[in-house]
Amino acid sequence: MYSPKIAEELIPSLYALAKQRKMPMTRLVNNIIRSAITNNDMPDGNAGAPRLYIREAQSAEEAA
Repeated sequence: MYSPKIAEELIPSLYALAKQRKMPMTRLVNNIIRSAITNNDMPDGNAGAPRLYIREAQSAEEAA
């Protein structure tokens, strides 16, 4: 599976934000990406593209 690398200059900000929100960095990054895709808020400004819908995966804790 393809696993892109996060740019080094983003790590300190992501780390601090994750710490502030008391969540793992991986969850924070997934939430940011999911939100951008779901809200069609993509950096290239392609507002005319069809909206993508992402089904949110349930964690083991949420499913219980």
